[in-house]
Amino acid sequence: MSLAALSIQVGDVESVEITSGSGNYTVESSDETITTAIIQDHSINVTAVGVGSATPTVTDTMSGQTANIEATVSANQSSSLCPDNNHPHLIDLGLPSGTKLAFCNVDTDHPENQSPANRGGYYACGETETKTTYDWSTYTHCDGLSSTCHNLGNDIAGTQYDVAHVKWGGSWVMPSQEQQNE
Repeated sequence: MSLAALSIQVGDVESVEITSGSGNYTVESSDETITTAIIQDHSINVTAVGVGSATPTVTDTMSGQTANIEATVSANQSSSLCPDNNHPHLIDLGLPSGTKLAFCNVDTDHPENQSPANRGGYYACGETETKTTYDWSTYTHCDGLSSTCHNLGNDIAGTQYDVAHVKWGGSWVMPSQEQQNE
């Protein structure tokens, strides 16, 4: 079953509304170097990250039914600040460790759209969704008080707690404290 067919450019985000099902879904892209997909409310947000075709598949976790989003991604012809057509893409700052960084923040589709007023998404540590209130009562990794925080481990890079890995997929991860210090 096909949910939608998209023709989008690298860096664009298209929202596809989910109109039926249980309300409990997962989504996975057939190729996260072409598209990434996340669930937000009752929609699937498909981000075009590379040229080609990919198929994000939405699964209703209650019924097991699936639906596909057929996405064809072309190069973005309007981007003048980006060195290539892969978004997000790596920038080599020449750090001694060889660490490369993303050219834009999570939840900004192009670096030229970032500004002091639009820095990207704001996330609590270990959370992968934004929210309107950030305090201990809304933090998903504690029981309402700072003294009841759950141990997520010393390194969440590449795990379900890493917003860059969850949103962008592939080998994208948040920088470690050591990498931030560098």
